[in-house]
Amino acid sequence: MSGRIPLRASWRRWAQPRRLVPLLLFFAFGIGAFCLMPSNPCGLPLHYSIGTIDPRFGIDRTEAIARAKDAQEMWEKRAGRRLLVYDESSRFKIDFIFDERQQAILDSRALDQHRADLKAIDRRTQTAASEVATKYQALKAQYESLLADFELRGAQHTAAVEYWNRRGGAPPRVFDALRQDEADLRFEGEYLESLREQANRTADGVAAIVRTGKTAVDAYNQSLTILNRQHEGPDEQAACIKDSEKRPVAIQVYEVLDEAELTRSLAHEFGHAFNVEHENDPRSIMKEVFEGDQEELEVTDASIAALKAACNPSGSADR
Repeated sequence: MSGRIPLRASWRRWAQPRRLVPLLLFFAFGIGAFCLMPSNPCGLPLHYSIGTIDPRFGIDRTEAIARAKDAQEMWEKRAGRRLLVYDESSRFKIDFIFDERQQAILDSRALDQHRADLKAIDRRTQTAASEVATKYQALKAQYESLLADFELRGAQHTAAVEYWNRRGGAPPRVFDALRQDEADLRFEGEYLESLREQANRTADGVAAIVRTGKTAVDAYNQSLTILNRQHEGPDEQAACIKDSEKRPVAIQVYEVLDEAELTRSLAHEFGHAFNVEHENDPRSIMKEVFEGDQEELEVTDASIAALKAACNPSGSADR
């Protein structure tokens, strides 16, 4: 079968933190995640909760909370202090918003299953085609062998008939033998014709099997082309939404590929909630571009330094 077009190389760009212009003033300072203190401008520890989860993501609140706490642990383990608190009453929520990005993930999964099915079809097709081709070759060899013998006997019969005709006719015994030879040759000719037709049908079967496999590959490639064309939209996995004073008001998750990637995505957005910017370190959870085949990301020393600079410039904070 022909080769398949590989899935478009997957890479994701972490979202820059977004800011919202506040429409209302907060009258109660020091509430939950929005608490600001002179020595602790990020209001640490930040309180957060899980907001809405579109069911098409295929995860429940328990799993979402677990992944958020895994992301929380990545920061707290390196910082050596409490940075985040899961609090159902917090207005700083993590929302799972379904759009074309998660739809692309679902479509890719469907194509992955299609590709797996196609491989199984390919194996069955090759096996079937090989078996049928072997049968065809056997029929063809049998036909050609019998045909050669048939043509030789036919030529001998014709020569015998012509010989006796030149002599005015064959004796009764010879005549009967020639008539029997003629009947035998006619029967063998009919058998050879049926054998030829059987061999041709077998050859057609091989071609049909190959066409079936090619049709399946073409359908897969067409689906892949359509998928790549339809989902060339935003590539942010998630975004940390902030108000005009850089206070986090929400984390919006747009893609959930698997548990590990969700944890990395949330850890990245928690970093933005702490006002930590993107880093160039390829090992950092705060790197701007995430490539699916990379090694495990981590909260780096630079990330912790940025956290301290952004959230605790005076050097003191509540444990």
